[in-house]
Amino acid sequence: KTIQFDRTGQETYRLTHGTSGLFFTKPNSVGVAYGVTQDGDFDTFDASGDRIIRSDASTGNVGIGLLSPQFKVHISGSTDLLWLQGSGAPQLRMTDNSATSDGDTFALIDFAGMDHAGSALVLNRISNVIVDNTQGTTDSRLTLQNRVNGTLTEVLSVASGKVGIGTTSPSKLLHLDSSAGYAEIRLSGTSGGGTLEFYNDST
Repeated sequence: KTIQFDRTGQETYRLTHGTSGLFFTKPNSVGVAYGVTQDGDFDTFDASGDRIIRSDASTGNVGIGLLSPQFKVHISGSTDLLWLQGSGAPQLRMTDNSATSDGDTFALIDFAGMDHAGSALVLNRISNVIVDNTQGTTDSRLTLQNRVNGTLTEVLSVASGKVGIGTTSPSKLLHLDSSAGYAEIRLSGTSGGGTLEFYNDST
């Protein structure tokens, strides 16, 4: 059933109730603008009639560019999926509102893809870990992980102002640790080789 709204000199709108739900058309068009499905989902459509936003009533998830969002906000597209813009240093902030304990991971950024068999997996990860959650003297660790022989491995750690490569607990400003053999540093350049210089800033 369709109800049409007309007013002299103004746009015409239609409200349609069908087997798929209740939908409202664009001005002077039969193209759907937005509506509610029989399951209570809320949909918004573009000018071509393609769904651009789905609010899933059963999960509370919101999808942009897809029908079945798997996360609270799930975006699907080809390029330029998220752009933060502002005049006062725009922020992207992730906050864990639960109580933390030493060793807890409280935020993750995953870079995922497919292997040759088409199986989805996390290829690289940036994570944050609580080292010491004591109020006023809190320490944290920022980590970079990547796939090493099929295993997601922590390869870089920044903890308590120190940088560790191959260790999650750097004890010096720069701490290199090899799990097998010697920890090696290679310096190279286009003019023959690299230079390693040592300075005493107090002199």
